[in-house]
Amino acid sequence: MLYAKLSAAQRAREIKEINTLFQLWKKEKNDSCIEVLENNIGALMKLAENDAKTIEGMIDTFIEDVKDIMLLPFSSIIEIFPKMVRDLCRQTNKEIEFIKSGTEIEVDRRILEEIKDPLIHIIRNCIDHGIEKLEERKKLGKPSKGTISLNITPMSSDRVKVEISDDGAGIDIDKVKEKTAKETLLAEKELKNIEDEKAAMLIFKSGISTSDIITDISGRGLGLAIVYEKVQKLEGTVTVKTQKQKGTTFTIILPITISSNRGIIIKAAKTSFVIPTGKVEKVMRIAKKEIEVIENSATILVDNCIIPIFKLEDVLGLKSRSVEEASNNSISILVVGHMERKVAFSVDEIVMEQEVLVKRFNKQLKRVKNISGATILGSGEVVPILDAQDLIKSSLKYGNRSSSFTDTSSKDEALKKSILVVEDSITSRTLLKNILENNGYLVTTAVDGSQGWSLLKSEQFDLVVTDVEMPVMDGFQLTKKIREDSEISEMPVILVTSLESREDKERGIDVGASAYIVKNDFQQGNLLEIIKRLI
Repeated sequence: MLYAKLSAAQRAREIKEINTLFQLWKKEKNDSCIEVLENNIGALMKLAENDAKTIEGMIDTFIEDVKDIMLLPFSSIIEIFPKMVRDLCRQTNKEIEFIKSGTEIEVDRRILEEIKDPLIHIIRNCIDHGIEKLEERKKLGKPSKGTISLNITPMSSDRVKVEISDDGAGIDIDKVKEKTAKETLLAEKELKNIEDEKAAMLIFKSGISTSDIITDISGRGLGLAIVYEKVQKLEGTVTVKTQKQKGTTFTIILPITISSNRGIIIKAAKTSFVIPTGKVEKVMRIAKKEIEVIENSATILVDNCIIPIFKLEDVLGLKSRSVEEASNNSISILVVGHMERKVAFSVDEIVMEQEVLVKRFNKQLKRVKNISGATILGSGEVVPILDAQDLIKSSLKYGNRSSSFTDTSSKDEALKKSILVVEDSITSRTLLKNILENNGYLVTTAVDGSQGWSLLKSEQFDLVVTDVEMPVMDGFQLTKKIREDSEISEMPVILVTSLESREDKERGIDVGASAYIVKNDFQQGNLLEIIKRLI
């Protein structure tokens, strides 16, 4: 009623005031709502930060607990060593005292599993090569009983040192240099100028052994190379120091735990892989025209060094899924290095570098060629981790057949090696013949040393496998005649016999046998490994 009595001007003024008051009320209400929201969001942010800190602390505690669970004392793998030393002492007719200390120190069980075999290799070498025979020790005025010590000491919160030492003859540096030159691993000029300390490290190269004969204990020149590779794979170091007639000390430094590593994520044939950052020396892009073919192999120049280059997908045996590479004038490569060897691998794409958690394989997949483990990326994708050492070996084998970057492909197969088997027993002769032929060797047989000698004078062979006890001419006589003949004196001779006494083995060394295999311990893989090593 009151509103009806107002004039039009008054009514307009009232409406304007009411609208102004409404707008003010609305603004105040919004401001208060926003303020409430801000307070709530602030409280939630504080709660989220507190929760994040709590979770982070719980994760760190959980990781430390898991690490503690994974730790085992060294004694868990060393408990078998004393018996092994006693057994080898009986075989070699030596007296040795085995001393150990620090075995209570705990290390990641995965590291212990990996380092067990390398420690066995070193101790076997100390027994066979290091400690002298009783007569020699007496002449040198040493105690008749030799000593091998295994000392384990912590270096820091994340490193442990393992020392294996003996009081034997030490490493014959001149013999190491001679074997290195014979295997053409280093030029003679380099060997002459090399220091003794560096020359001693050459024993870790594959194929180097100071033993005159291969036996079931040592002499293949593979054990210490395996030691070096295993330690490198564990991101550790191994060194050796030796003094003539005073002994040798091997020092291995290992991490205490295996947790995470940095890796480079790459793609080859549209498949993702991770390669450890520590094994990659360079990541770069090069023009295709920089690739030059030298002696039918593709190479590139990196830091004034000529190194071979391969497609990673070819080395891994993957089928290429790339659509067309003709339009690309450049390629991405990684330069991978191991033990003075460098190889370049071309890949489809280099994605990124990041921290990765290494998942080792179980015993069922203990040895997978070119792969050391796997990791799970943030996307949930499971990606294989490449083994740098294996990659280099595989690339060198692949390079022997053909080059990925050359247009011409050579299909010529390597000539098969020819082996003469001399054995009077038809059963053993047939068995050896079948084993060797199934592994790609050309085999000729003889029933005794006399027939074998006639074949050696009339035909060409790469290696001889012979029994010892045979009519007309035995294996010792045959080996001696081979060594005395200037034309075939360098031919490898493997004695496979039932004679297992120390005197027989020493006679085998005297006549010049390259390897001595006892039939009671005969293993097909062992024979094939020795043959591959010798030829």
